[in-house]
Amino acid sequence: DPLFKIGNEVSIKLGYVNNLRDMILGKIKDVQVSFPASGASTLRVSGLDFLDEVLRGRAKKTYPLEEASYRDAVDAIAGASKLQSKIDPIPDKQPKIFIRKGDAFKPFMDDLARRLDFKFYTRGRTLHFHKRIAQSGIVTLTWGKNLIQFTPHISLNHQLTKVEVRGYNPTTKEPIVGVATSGDIEKTESGGTSGSDMLQAAKTERVKVITNRPVFTKAEAEKIAKAELNKANAALVSGEGSCIGLPGLRPDDYVELNGLGKRFSGKYQVASVTHTFNNSGYITSFNLKRNSSNEPA
Repeated sequence: DPLFKIGNEVSIKLGYVNNLRDMILGKIKDVQVSFPASGASTLRVSGLDFLDEVLRGRAKKTYPLEEASYRDAVDAIAGASKLQSKIDPIPDKQPKIFIRKGDAFKPFMDDLARRLDFKFYTRGRTLHFHKRIAQSGIVTLTWGKNLIQFTPHISLNHQLTKVEVRGYNPTTKEPIVGVATSGDIEKTESGGTSGSDMLQAAKTERVKVITNRPVFTKAEAEKIAKAELNKANAALVSGEGSCIGLPGLRPDDYVELNGLGKRFSGKYQVASVTHTFNNSGYITSFNLKRNSSNEPA
């Protein structure tokens, strides 16, 4: 069927009668057909949204951004990927930047997001570059009601107590050092205990030192250190669960889980979401994480 030709655009909507939500706009990347020994044949269609254009893109020319802003750089990448852009305000004082011909867009965008503590994603044909806003889009799920099941676990494996970012100012010949410690962790649960708190209570220090990232000011080094510490400590508590179909649930949203006892009830950030329609109905499965626990260190 030419409808499912590789490269065709596809739009998927999910939800309930008279309340469908746009889930994805993208392109078909893979088509698989199964002809079993018995039963009906099946067709599996896979695709990617337009963020793939950014992740795989490379500059076809050198952009004259030596005196330009970070915003100009993101606009240039969106334009090269044939996308519109929607960008949060960015401070004016920034180091000189540029994109050379042949440079990959993904590491450039990753580095920019780390420097500013931003995130980037696409919705339809628009590239979004936004500040990380804590606890937006909160949905409440209660075990025994609309939360079907949830399996949580706590791990200190990847937790850190401190991050140092070290650079060098070529003009003044002086070192640049930015430091983030447990007090810089933006806890999911206000007043909760972070993995860093638990490690310190056990008299254990885990320090990450970053020396391979260019920094130009102490403030920038501190911002990168803080972002790296929060990223490393993001999944002190993680878990997998499912609920009745929620078409509005997206990665980076927050959910409030109830009925799981003091240790595991509370707010979580959504790491990933899978929406499934089958003979049992509409189910939303998800992976959740949070960087603090409701128990003392």
